[in-house]
Amino acid sequence: MTYHSPKQQQGVALAVSLIFLVLITIIGVTSIRSTTMNELMAANSQQKSTTFQIAESVIEGVWDTGYILKKTPAQLVDPPADVLDKDLNDVPFNNMFDVPANGTTAAIDVTANATLQYCGEDFKLIGYQQSADESSPAFVAHIYSIHGVGQITAAKASADHDQRGYLVRPEAGRTGNCP
Repeated sequence: MTYHSPKQQQGVALAVSLIFLVLITIIGVTSIRSTTMNELMAANSQQKSTTFQIAESVIEGVWDTGYILKKTPAQLVDPPADVLDKDLNDVPFNNMFDVPANGTTAAIDVTANATLQYCGEDFKLIGYQQSADESSPAFVAHIYSIHGVGQITAAKASADHDQRGYLVRPEAGRTGNCP
């Protein structure tokens, strides 16, 4: 049996232990950073989805036949494309989606708005004429475009969405200017 005196030992166990300690620390720090990044990506995805849903809700809130006809001028002459109210101030979207603070969550300020635009007349609808000889005014599709925007100010997240649709109305020779 070989016996080594303490003077012959080189302290390799201490060096190996320190190397393992440094490696474990690096793995732990990397894991924490990865988890933090995954949390940020999940929060970003959630905020983007929320703002898109807000934009869709604003469009749905504006896309009401009675509301659109109320905003369309009664005089059926060739109006400019922005003849409808751009702000839609009579619909209180900005306060609809706010989340108030309670004991466990912070307040979330959500901004939402919509733009309603008249795009003009399109195709004549077969079978919608007002007389049998089809010489009197026909019914056509009046095209409208709604642009909805939702924003969460604190998170700097925003989304916007456009939707077009039509209402069946008498032909008036109107034109519009939608992109």
